[in-house]
Amino acid sequence: MSKNPKSHLALLLLLIIPSLLMLVGCDNKPGTKLPEKPDTPSMEEQAPAPVRDLVLSYLRNEATSEDAVYFASEEPEEPQEGDLRIDSLVYVDERVLYETIGVAYKIEYSRYWLTRESQDSEGTYDWHQSQPGYVVLNRSGYEENPDKYTWDRVMGISYDVDSDKKIEETILEVAYGIWDIDVSINFDGYPQYVGPGSTYIPINEEPEKEILEEYEPIYNEGDYWLRLDYKGLTALCYHNKAEDLNGINNLETVRTDLATYRGIRIGMSREEVLLAYPNIFDTQFWSREGDYLWYCNNEGGWGLALIFWFKDDMVTKIELVNILD
Repeated sequence: MSKNPKSHLALLLLLIIPSLLMLVGCDNKPGTKLPEKPDTPSMEEQAPAPVRDLVLSYLRNEATSEDAVYFASEEPEEPQEGDLRIDSLVYVDERVLYETIGVAYKIEYSRYWLTRESQDSEGTYDWHQSQPGYVVLNRSGYEENPDKYTWDRVMGISYDVDSDKKIEETILEVAYGIWDIDVSINFDGYPQYVGPGSTYIPINEEPEKEILEEYEPIYNEGDYWLRLDYKGLTALCYHNKAEDLNGINNLETVRTDLATYRGIRIGMSREEVLLAYPNIFDTQFWSREGDYLWYCNNEGGWGLALIFWFKDDMVTKIELVNILD
């Protein structure tokens, strides 16, 4: 978007001149060192141009038709309600994803909207900072010279920052569509992680399909729930008609050619499960009966959970579930 140089220059002078007058006033003795300018990197220093272009395009595609998206350096003189302004885009970390590289940038942004102090107040428009997150891009190239990198696309955005989670785990979640990497499995010989939220199961066979007509909720017309049965693995999925994708909600398996993110397999001992998941629960998980332990980030069992079933203290089945609240 275009800017008015004269208007910005006038505004800059209005901001700088009072500050200079204060600095060179009577209390400043000759030779006194003035305070240094804060070391705030420009957007160009924070992220290379290809990254900025891809992120901007991605967010514009995600926004509604009325919402404008731009970087802070391109903010118009008169922002409109609903505008999204990218305030900061800073490199955080990266990890290898099979034959490519997932790169995470921390993104901070603000929204422009009307706020009122009371119902009778006319209100004022202002920028309001949203919760920061991580945007993950797909990059090829292992050269030390960043100018030789090829930036392919934005893989997705994590709209929160979990201080308890490693950045590389967030990269995996975004790259493979996993809602929680701890509630996922990895098949031997395949790079993908599979779990609630993902849409791909690396099993080279056609599953038996059963449409579950009575299952709810249904979010869009034409969507439906279905069960996919493979040899040794069953997945409960939600079919999105618009995208023609089966999103995994629940999964259970007795296969020996896979492991959880923390390395637990069918046939491992109860002791090994306890070592891998020290905060695991041994209480009842909803209506399930039998010999099992379950792992979840809350003791209420809401959301995503892992269930390890045992016979003679050996793991015989693994469940990945999503308990809707």
